[in-house]
Amino acid sequence: MNVWFSTEKMSRIKKILVVLICLSLCACLKQEKVAEEPEVKEAVLVFINVFKADAALIQIDGKNFLIDSGSQESFSQITAILQLLGVEKIDAVILSHGDKDHIGGWGQLCRSQQISQLYISSLGEIHNTGVKALAQEYAIKIIELDFFQEIQLSENCSFLVLAPETKDEKDDNNNSLVLMFEILGNRVLFTGDMKEKTERQLLKNGIDLQATILKVAHHGQDDSSSAEFIQKVKPLYAIISTASKDRPHSAAAEVIQRLQDSKVLITEDYSLGIFFKLKENRQVQIIDLNP
Repeated sequence: MNVWFSTEKMSRIKKILVVLICLSLCACLKQEKVAEEPEVKEAVLVFINVFKADAALIQIDGKNFLIDSGSQESFSQITAILQLLGVEKIDAVILSHGDKDHIGGWGQLCRSQQISQLYISSLGEIHNTGVKALAQEYAIKIIELDFFQEIQLSENCSFLVLAPETKDEKDDNNNSLVLMFEILGNRVLFTGDMKEKTERQLLKNGIDLQATILKVAHHGQDDSSSAEFIQKVKPLYAIISTASKDRPHSAAAEVIQRLQDSKVLITEDYSLGIFFKLKENRQVQIIDLNP
């Protein structure tokens, strides 16, 4: 049986088909536009409140990197950050030097986390602390860093070793790893516990020290962070990791005065730590996670 549509019905069908075709084309164009939009790359940088110690976490490219491990007493703070950020594996740990407030949490970290690599300086007393023996026990690859060595941790994260250049036999603080990180084009300078002797050597070497974020050396004590050094770094943000009640000489007023052109942030003022979100083109955002 033949079915004939009236002219009016045919007209309505044609209109419906036209609308459907237009909607389909719009959807295709929208998908194409979305596909063409570049992926926004981000990194998270946390200076953890480990009381009178040091620890920082970098999350980027699906990887996790920890600089220093705090103290035994403050390890619960590191655990809280790792849980908050969903860290199931640490791709690399960098220990700046052998002081207990920088390596104190290393044993607990080895026992509680899967760790792929450990970076330490080729110089200094860290070789006499048992750090390497623990790494070997847990099958963690050990990499000893030399002066001016460059390491590519991931696609968008690398660092350059600025110090130590030679071993200081008298003060192991000057054997601290001083590392210039490049994170999505943002420069972050980690200084361990270096003192003015190391600063003078860095200035003498004529290295470009400018950085968006500076981890202030030796918990902000007045035996480092000279005016000349700060002037070369010109940080937008200066981070002091300390608990001033336990370290009365830390976050020294003289150091904070020298940093007057920077935004000074002190870890003890934040329950868990100071959170930064880093993006390309030097976009830096502080995320306040205080209760």
